Amino acid sequence: MPNTSEEKSLRRFKPPLLDLLFWPLFLSYVFFVIEPFLIYHNHFAFWLLPPYIPGSDVYADFPSFPGEAAMYLAARLLHLFYFPWAAALIVTATAWLLCLGAGRYIALFSQDRLRWLRFVPALIVLMQYSRFYHYQMENLSIAFGLALVLLYAHAPIQRAAFRFVLFLLLSCIMYTAATQAYLLFIALCVIYEFFARRRWYLGVAQLLSILPLCWAASAFIFDINSSDALRSVLPYEPIIYDYHGPALYYSLYIFFPTAGLLCACWDVCANKIAKRSSNASFESTGNEKPVEDELSAKSKIRRIFPIIEAMIVLIVVFGTPLISANQYEKRELRIKYYSLHHMWAEVLREASKIDLEHYSIVYCHSVDRALYHSNRLLDDMFMYPQKSGWELYKISPSPDEALRPAEYMAKTTEASETYYEIGCINDAENNIYDALMVMQYYPQGLKLAALINIVKGRPESARTFLCALREDFIYRDEAQELLDRLDADSSMSSDEEIQYARSIMLDQDQVNNSLVVDVIGLTEEDTLGELLQTLLKKNERNRMAFEYLMAHYLLTGQVEMISKNVARLRDFNYTRIPRACEEALLIHSYRMGGAMPELHGYKISQESRARFKACDDIMNKYGRDPQAAFPEFAEKYGDSYFFYRIYGISGMKQ
Repeated sequence: MPNTSEEKSLRRFKPPLLDLLFWPLFLSYVFFVIEPFLIYHNHFAFWLLPPYIPGSDVYADFPSFPGEAAMYLAARLLHLFYFPWAAALIVTATAWLLCLGAGRYIALFSQDRLRWLRFVPALIVLMQYSRFYHYQMENLSIAFGLALVLLYAHAPIQRAAFRFVLFLLLSCIMYTAATQAYLLFIALCVIYEFFARRRWYLGVAQLLSILPLCWAASAFIFDINSSDALRSVLPYEPIIYDYHGPALYYSLYIFFPTAGLLCACWDVCANKIAKRSSNASFESTGNEKPVEDELSAKSKIRRIFPIIEAMIVLIVVFGTPLISANQYEKRELRIKYYSLHHMWAEVLREASKIDLEHYSIVYCHSVDRALYHSNRLLDDMFMYPQKSGWELYKISPSPDEALRPAEYMAKTTEASETYYEIGCINDAENNIYDALMVMQYYPQGLKLAALINIVKGRPESARTFLCALREDFIYRDEAQELLDRLDADSSMSSDEEIQYARSIMLDQDQVNNSLVVDVIGLTEEDTLGELLQTLLKKNERNRMAFEYLMAHYLLTGQVEMISKNVARLRDFNYTRIPRACEEALLIHSYRMGGAMPELHGYKISQESRARFKACDDIMNKYGRDPQAAFPEFAEKYGDSYFFYRIYGISGMKQ
């Protein structure tokens, strides 16, 4: 027979060994691969659960409701997701609590059998965050419910009546603090009484207590009606548009009762098999050495089983999220993050990884803004996907499509910065107020709203926004610095950024009150060009307005307007004609029978002339048939304006 003390020592050693290996790897994986801090920049997460900021009034008007404690805790933790290390620690700690609770609950039924199931919640948590769904409130509710279940199971109370009273007390606590997992708490307690303690009558009583408890909560604790009290215990409300969201949450919600039932059945079957084996061994006669050899071999297998178990757990837990990760959502959030922090090189690097099939106007707008701030817009804009009809500035859908709320908010918030930078201050202000109304809390919008009010000469309004922003510990120092500068000089006349914004600001209101909103307030191509020209008339040194005007002419095929504005390159100290403009001028010259327009001292580079000739040769090679020439044209010159003018798309060259 195997050494019993040795078996026990192996059992005690196996879980800590795997845990010591697992959780550091989990934390590293979350921090370096998942990057959950990006959720802070997901406007949809803010829309569902605004972060709790002491002193702000986001939750001030909320009456007391079931699950209030779990929501407030999750809201506070969401605020910490701004910091990458804090986000990784929070996700890891939540997963650890869920796995710890799962292991202890499983042990109620099967002791050391099926202990590997305790790592399944970690797998589900990784899958949740690899798709950038934020379920901190629900996950914390489940962890709290597990803690109460274990407290109930280990309570030193034997009499059924007293245990039922304890259950009712814990149920009230669960319903009040974390009603999102209230039904799960009930289910786990019932399974425990049915299969671990064999007291089915107590389990039935617990099930029957659901309706009376909800009625009592609505009547005596919360100011809600009975139907709302019952609705509040439902584990999920389908407000997320992607089916992955509810699927991932339901998977975690259902896992715990499923694991309990599985372990209970497994324990019953294992005990029966062990009993039969024991009887057969007792009744057997003859040489006992083969039996001892067999048991010795089993003991050796037990020694290596922890290693095999660890390898399987690590491969499954860290491999599955990597396969199921939403890389497109991750890149979109990365681009938002880099744009927010003005990390333009990183924006362009991330955008270059997006394949054409998934490229959209959302990326296009961010990339073109990054190109402008990198002084590359008129040179390299067609190296990235541009599409005829998209326009650089448009954030509205076409008449036959609709934007998701999160997508619209993302476009609106980034567009407000473009409004501000280009000089359409009124449009920026309008967009920010819309975003603040929808999102309830938008710290970058508070800062920009303060700057706009300073530019407009409204220092008291600016102080209102800055005082609200000062309550946020992330932006506290920045807000206080602006307040101090306002106190010293209410007009901030010595601030170069403020003075420049005033110099380019349009006096008239350009906000379009229709449902279709553009980054610069207008929708028609000709009006868009007129507005950009108006911005240049306001301040002829408005470089952004000039480059966006040239980009607008390029995208709409107005190559003749490029030739009329070559002289204005001198106003912005261009030493040469940008590449995309050179290609447009060559196209214009070709249309004019070879006559080159006045270049005002500039020259077309030999490289652009050679590219134009090569593109023309490709078209001639295929009999001027665009469809036949497409594969070779896209492979060699898919990043040129020549290609865009023929096919209405660019960025094809990989």
